[in-house]
Amino acid sequence: LYSGSNTTFNYQTTPQFGETITSPSGTMLFTGSQALVPGNNYFILVMRTTPAAPLGNLVDATYEAVRVDGTRYT
Repeated sequence: LYSGSNTTFNYQTTPQFGETITSPSGTMLFTGSQALVPGNNYFILVMRTTPAAPLGNLVDATYEAVRVDGTRYT
């Protein structure tokens, strides 16, 4: 998970938020503290697949909620 105020994503310059999950399965929880900047802030979920993954396979992820200053947003 990466965060920043820019809509253009570059994993080399955008700071990572939370830990890398090497074997994702089921519900994943990212925790941490992130200072937000005025205006829009983006959290970008990145999933890497193996180059050997068969064509036509599906990768699916959904943000269910985010908590900011103790308030949960869905």
